[in-house]
Amino acid sequence: TGGPLRTLTGHADWIRDVSFSPDGMTVATASGDRTVRLWDVNTGEHLRTLTGHTHWVRSAAFSPDGMTIVSGSYDNTARLWDATTGEHLRTLTGHTAGVASVLFSPDGTIILSGSYDGTARLWDAATGEHLRTLTGHKESIVGVSYSPDGTTVATASWDGTARVWDVDTGSEIRTLAGHTAEVNSVSFGPDSNTLATGSYDGTVLVWELNPSLIADATESATEPTRRKEDVNGDDIVNIQDLVSVASNLGKSGSNPADINSDGIVNIQDLVLVAGAIGSSDSAAQ
Repeated sequence: TGGPLRTLTGHADWIRDVSFSPDGMTVATASGDRTVRLWDVNTGEHLRTLTGHTHWVRSAAFSPDGMTIVSGSYDNTARLWDATTGEHLRTLTGHTAGVASVLFSPDGTIILSGSYDGTARLWDAATGEHLRTLTGHKESIVGVSYSPDGTTVATASWDGTARVWDVDTGSEIRTLAGHTAEVNSVSFGPDSNTLATGSYDGTVLVWELNPSLIADATESATEPTRRKEDVNGDDIVNIQDLVSVASNLGKSGSNPADINSDGIVNIQDLVLVAGAIGSSDSAAQ
């Protein structure tokens, strides 16, 4: 129907991020009220509140097995939580500014964090040990993505670029320069060779990361594979001819969560239909 199935209320400030559990049964919401809340998707029931951050919570993500949640906050830390009990497990410290984006690796062993300090960090999910720091961006990193094969990560920065990094070494593989304003979001395609970036310039760029070029750490990509500049007037971008453009949807690809500035989340009865990546003239809209 396109209308909300149910409304989740309880936060006292803006909801800044939402994330589905891998089984699609739970939604985590990160809020400016310094908490993460967990909700039952089917009933809308508030399950538990994760408290401990001392500033706005900017991002939250589930581990692949759904047992752990990582949250990133303007208090310069990321925190790990038991998704079943809400218990705080450990705090990841080292960033010198707020943590804007957090994500687990596909196998759940590594956590990736992007920060307003202009760096991204990789952490051991089991111990909280800092593994390596990804440096090179000149401004804040506000979006991160892990390749499905687990070998590379991508970062989106307000310096107008996205960058691709080798997980094992922390070395930069490619700089993706083509946007004319800050880059806010980045997402790998399911083949680990396609990347979509979104920017304040009103465009989405789709890039092909040629494996032969990935081996050359000096390669700098300056032109996207496909580009579409038409952003709808309602500030919604529809990406077509991609199998996936986001990793935080339920397994069925349905019920995306809509973030509102009034502290309310609406889970909408929508189904995202995506086709396979087509020929070189396929477009992102």
